[in-house]
Amino acid sequence: MLTNNLDLEWFYDNNTPEPIYDNQGSRINTLDERRRDKMMEERRLLIDMAYTMNPHFKPPADYSASSNKRFRKLWIPIDEHPNYNFVGLIVGPRGNSLKRLELETGCKILIRGGEANKPRRSWKSKTPQ
Repeated sequence: MLTNNLDLEWFYDNNTPEPIYDNQGSRINTLDERRRDKMMEERRLLIDMAYTMNPHFKPPADYSASSNKRFRKLWIPIDEHPNYNFVGLIVGPRGNSLKRLELETGCKILIRGGEANKPRRSWKSKTPQ
């Protein structure tokens, strides 16, 4: 067994941060917590690396990929193009463009902002003149 070749410098953390306490007064950033977080991050990276090497790799039963979520925030230049309907372009007729984009990219697309959450007028709400 080769024990002399292990790199355990990350395990011995001499840089102790300021203590952080939860609502009950218990410290939440203890040395054990920081070690466990580092080990879980390394485990996640190794499982991801194994999956990229072998697509048929089955992760352990207790592995949850929820910690592997990535997101990107994209700003829409409404100020530069005030007359262009970006939300309508992204959503498309009956949401078909949005559904197609989600299927093609495998991403969940959320549109946030004042214009995106504005209630739509329906033809029933129009009053005859």
